[in-house]
Amino acid sequence: MCDIPIIMTDKDIRDEWKKHYDDTLPKGELDEAFTQVMASADELENAQTKIIHTGLRHRIFRIAMTCAAAAAVLFFLPWITLKVNERLNGQEMVLTDEPARLCEISTHNGETREVTLPDSSKVLLNAGSVIIFPERFSAAERTVFLSGEAIFEVTHNQNIPFTVNTSDLAIQVHGTTFNVNAYPESGSTAATLCEGSISATLKESGESILMVPDERLSYDRTTGKATITHVNAAEDTAWKRGDMCFRSENIHGIVKAIERKYGLNTYITSGKYDNMILTAKFVHGETLDQMLGAICKLVPGMRYRIENNCVYIR
Repeated sequence: MCDIPIIMTDKDIRDEWKKHYDDTLPKGELDEAFTQVMASADELENAQTKIIHTGLRHRIFRIAMTCAAAAAVLFFLPWITLKVNERLNGQEMVLTDEPARLCEISTHNGETREVTLPDSSKVLLNAGSVIIFPERFSAAERTVFLSGEAIFEVTHNQNIPFTVNTSDLAIQVHGTTFNVNAYPESGSTAATLCEGSISATLKESGESILMVPDERLSYDRTTGKATITHVNAAEDTAWKRGDMCFRSENIHGIVKAIERKYGLNTYITSGKYDNMILTAKFVHGETLDQMLGAICKLVPGMRYRIENNCVYIR
């Protein structure tokens, strides 16, 4: 699995730890839990000198933050004893500690990937995404953790609910198709229902919202508010077909989506577009140049150039 290194100091990690877990434990126990995790991470990191790209503590941090607020501290702590089993020729990392085994699969910018879960449910990961799931689901629940975007086609099982956890939402279903957009750098998390029904629970407030097909739930991470709108679900899943649809999207969100799709680095060198909101569809196999050219026509004065796999917008 090839990851971009995440360089974080102990203070950075402690600050993030407290941000996500401060409400779950008394201060003394919170500090003790953090100390135990970091000590074990250091011990295993020293032992596992062949782990590539990033230290174990950075993997623990990234997985912990993906699952933060989705799993209690007592669920997370045993992970520090897991054995790292890297598959150097693939993108899968299996964390092993009998009887629990967790799998992590990710995609780079510029690629998508199909994943089959243990219950035969299908997941299509969009670019720049990570999914974590157990090697075998239990008889009581089917739970996965997502950072990024994915389309889920869930195998029906009325007796065993299926839950997708993001940092903001817990989405529970029994068998249906839906899209989840939960990129960590975005200001919101969204779920769009294609068919069937889902129940989305806001982790901050505990509010549960039942959705019907062609509804989109958007959770604003700044305000903590959720809104439901009627949409064409096919537009929110357009990326599955290689298309791109933007509905009242900030220019920075559009540029970031283009960056993930094409595996480029993008830079907006002017602040005059910060409040620009656009609606656009690219569903006819447009090239990168055609897409950027169309956006520039929609925004007076905007220009772009492509150089060394980088897009500069001014």
